[in-house]
This record gives sequence, C-alpha cells and structure tokens, in this order.
Amino acid sequence: MRDQGPILIAALASLSLFFGVLSPVSAEQFTFSTEPSTIDYSSLSGIGLGDVRVRLRENPPPTGPLSFLDGFSFSLSNDPLVFNCTSLVPSGIMLFLNGGNGPQLATVDIAEDGVTARWIFAVSGGMDVLFPSDIEIARLTVKTISETWAENEVGGLASFSDQSPASLDLVADVAVVSGEPIEANWEIEPIVFQPGPRGFLRGDTNSDGVVEGIPDAVMVLSGLFDPDVQLNCLEAADLNDDGMVDLADPIFLLNWKFGGGPGPSGPYPNCGLDPTPDSLDCAQPAC
Repeated sequence: MRDQGPILIAALASLSLFFGVLSPVSAEQFTFSTEPSTIDYSSLSGIGLGDVRVRLRENPPPTGPLSFLDGFSFSLSNDPLVFNCTSLVPSGIMLFLNGGNGPQLATVDIAEDGVTARWIFAVSGGMDVLFPSDIEIARLTVKTISETWAENEVGGLASFSDQSPASLDLVADVAVVSGEPIEANWEIEPIVFQPGPRGFLRGDTNSDGVVEGIPDAVMVLSGLFDPDVQLNCLEAADLNDDGMVDLADPIFLLNWKFGGGPGPSGPYPNCGLDPTPDSLDCAQPAC
C-alpha cells in the first residue's frame, strides 16, 4: 500500500491557506499581475461594467527549474467610491484543472473595498501546475459607482491596490509549492474608465425612464401619425426589434402589457445598447 503520509502533510499545509496559517519564506519568486483593462460607462447614468483579468507567473533564475504549484491565494483592494468588484471566477488554465472541474478547494470573499481568493488545486492527488509566463488564472467583474461617474464626459484612471481589504480577513499573496507558501508580489495595471455610447430602454418611447403600456404606445402612435410629434429615440420605439418603427410596435407593446404576449428584447429591463444593430438611431439617448 502506498504511503499516504507525504500527501496528507502537503494537503494539511495547503489547507492552511483556508485558515490563515501563513508563513511566506521568500519574495519575488512569483508575480501576480492584472492585464490592462478598459471599461465603458454611460456618461448619463454613470453605470459601467467590465472585466479585469488576473495572471500569475514564476520568476525562476536563468538556469533554475520551474516549480509545480499546489495553489495560491491573493487579495486586492479598491476605492469603494470609484468602483467595486461584483464577482471573481476561475478562468484561463484554471478551468482545465482536475478534469475540467477547476480547483479542488476554493473560497472567494468580496466586499465593497476589495476581494480575496484562496484556491487549492493539488490536494490529495490533485493536479500541479507550472507558470512559466504570465498565465491567466481569474476574471474579476468590475462595476462603476454610478454617483461618481454620472455626467462625467471625460473618463479617468483607477486601479486595484495590492493591500488586503480592510473589511475582510487578511489573506496573503502567496503561491503554494509542495505545501509551502511562498510570498508573491504584484504588478497592477490601471483601469481606463471611459464614457461609452449612451444607451436606451426598449419601450420607453416618451423617455420618462419606465415602460408603460398606454403612455408609451400613444407616444409611438403620435410619432407615426402626428407630424408635429417626433420620437426622440427610434430604437426605443422599435418594440418588436424588427429594425422598423410602424403600427406593429404599439400593438406589440399593448399585447405584452395587457394581452399576455411576449415582452421586448434587450435592452430591457435595464438600459443598454441594441444587441441587434440596425439603421434606427437614438437622437436623444435616455441613459
């Protein structure tokens, strides 16, 4: 029977990440990094959403061998008045670990001021991984703080910090090799926040921020038959998303609101861009 002692020792050492028992033994052998990212936001509402990808590499001596990793942990903090992180998920090579099941053990904690992650992928016979270059390991979803970016027509720069978030338990930036946590450093690229194209809400034909049956249907009918009425956003009036504004659109709206028919396609119920581009325009975007 195979001696399970070394496996159990490595497993227990790896699991120490999950209980905060960390004693890094060296520095700068491993480097976490974030890729340069650009996030568009609505300059009217200030709402924007985008991804920031996290990578990991080993920095071995010129003639030294690479290390097989059992796992890693890291933390990032952010200014909660500028943006926050809404999710952190494995990506890149992490998705192929252990037969496509990802890390064997994982915990992610997210707060308004940052995020922490502890992932182990080589406990009890799991899969070791080499990191010879910058290899993607995670994807962070970042959301703007709308009050900060609303009416900002210029944009700006912001970035994560390599400090552990104050509102979460301390998590060290380490890579785990044979059960031994080794300190890692960070290379963090700024995030470019820029005002993007303004969007619309399909069905909000009178630009009051809500979709109502009769008022919005009447607005479309007025735009079609009253030469003194102009629709501010033809895309919003295209209820059935067929690339035209005609009598079928108010009928579609009323059938949805009062006849149990299907609802409009996106962007609805949230403001956004048209997922099916056409020749219609939006002279006065609502959001």
